Amino acid sequence: MAQLYHSVDNVCEIVIERIKSLGKYDSYYSDGDVDSSSEGSETVSAGAMTPRSPMRSIHLSPMRAQTMPRALSKSSECLYPRSRSPSDGHNADGSLEIPPLYIPKRKRSAESFRMEDLGELRPELYETEEKFKTERAIHGKKIEEVIEEFYGTIYFAVRFDRKGSKLYVHLSKITNLPPRSQRSPTYDTFVSLCLLPDEKHSLNSRVVKDNLNPPFEEVFTFNVDRSRGFENYTLRLSVYSSDLPQWFNAIGHTLVPLSKCVTPEERPQDFRRRLSRKSMLSGDLGRMMISLAYLPSLERLSVVILRVRDIPIQKGHAVEHFETYVKVRLVCDGEKIKTERTPPIKGTINPVFAESIGYVMPAVFIERTVLVIQLMQKGHLRRDKLLGQVILGPYLLTDSKNLSHFGQMLSGREASKRWHSLYL
Repeated sequence: MAQLYHSVDNVCEIVIERIKSLGKYDSYYSDGDVDSSSEGSETVSAGAMTPRSPMRSIHLSPMRAQTMPRALSKSSECLYPRSRSPSDGHNADGSLEIPPLYIPKRKRSAESFRMEDLGELRPELYETEEKFKTERAIHGKKIEEVIEEFYGTIYFAVRFDRKGSKLYVHLSKITNLPPRSQRSPTYDTFVSLCLLPDEKHSLNSRVVKDNLNPPFEEVFTFNVDRSRGFENYTLRLSVYSSDLPQWFNAIGHTLVPLSKCVTPEERPQDFRRRLSRKSMLSGDLGRMMISLAYLPSLERLSVVILRVRDIPIQKGHAVEHFETYVKVRLVCDGEKIKTERTPPIKGTINPVFAESIGYVMPAVFIERTVLVIQLMQKGHLRRDKLLGQVILGPYLLTDSKNLSHFGQMLSGREASKRWHSLYL
């Protein structure tokens, strides 16, 4: 028992010495001695550890003295590593062996760092608002670049007979029509001709089968009312696939104002025009950013309407009451499958929709799918008005053999995002 008490005294003295070496003892306690009394108890006098505020003396009972080495060992595991000696932490004379005290290194505070440790500041690495505006002004055209898609070239000649008030159109040929798919690239085509704005009387050419460069060599005749003026007429030639004759399935259109076809000599005017999805003469109707994605494994087609820019407003209409939304129509094999609408946005000509629309579309039908995306103005006391539209699909390539937006969507697994000009 005396040997155990002697070990406890050694432990207490070593702990106090360690605290003094850390500089903590002098901060809280004054100098003093530890006194030992009889076997039954051990007393630490008030002078031994006297804090600057009054503190009671600590008396250790025999039971507490017996358990102190074990409790001290458990509570000091973080400071003292466990002894691995065969004597289980005791010296040859039976006293408790105290391993070296482990003092963790303190982290350096922010004040302890010197400026030369941080290195030099490089302002060019920090993006400021002025720098952001400058880069946006420099790269603005690249960010909002609109890629026009054309789907072939049509060759024709026009002659107007003043005496008979007749318009003669000689349809020659079409070249570089886009392939529809890899399995069946060719298809049957024909041309539909009409005079706008009436659009009631139209003439169709013969059907040329399985040819992406179909020859026609046909002449068509239209009667023209000269009292209405030539500037009010527009000749439109539309190219269709024979199995998908609907207007939204047109391969492309070309528009020629009649005023450009009339000459004093009444000679034929030759034209070579590229085919686009624009079917009506109109000015700048704005631009729309669209993102497309298709996952064959899930058979899911995703259309994201991101934003619209520079929507023209008629004179006399206030922007505060201007309300628009986007209508997306899915067409497959000439039939309307499903129509979705985005929530309307009011009071701006640059609406941000950021609306995602999903369709379940099997891979066997994706090559015959058309997306008709229309920007609509919400009418409160009248029908909603069409402001512009974008038609995408089903053709994968343009006439320049580049991937169309629809083809780019099918060629990869990532979403394809593009700006498109709105048209009618």
